[in-house]
Amino acid sequence: DIKEQVAIELERALRGGSQASVVMLDIDHFKKVNDSYGHPAGDNVIRALANLLRQRLRRVDSLGRYGGEEFLAVLPECPPEQAQRIIDEIRQRFADLRFIVEGTEFAVTLSAGISCTDADISASELLERADRALYAAKESGRDRVCQAD
Repeated sequence: DIKEQVAIELERALRGGSQASVVMLDIDHFKKVNDSYGHPAGDNVIRALANLLRQRLRRVDSLGRYGGEEFLAVLPECPPEQAQRIIDEIRQRFADLRFIVEGTEFAVTLSAGISCTDADISASELLERADRALYAAKESGRDRVCQAD
């Protein structure tokens, strides 16, 4: 389970003196995709994002679904600046994808929030911080990657 992975990597980072990043990603206006183009189109969008994440993330990274159209990624030995670069590249590539339903072309964007391990943080706080950073990304206009403060 991806939530357990957060706890495991937090422990490992603290033991090894490295940093791990936790990323929460969410497809922007996903309900609109389902409403406008139907659920099969929505499933295609989710599949496309999952594939892109798998291609761009490292083998050591963990990826899981977190709620409907949200993904959670755990990036061991990955400081926040590096996580920002990786996720931002994924964000741009995702925005460049084109989906076609019955001759109508559309594009979708994503928002992401990143939090990073540190000595006095719990796994649930890491998730909460990533979630807040994701919320900040959505509040400030979507299609962006925000760091937890």
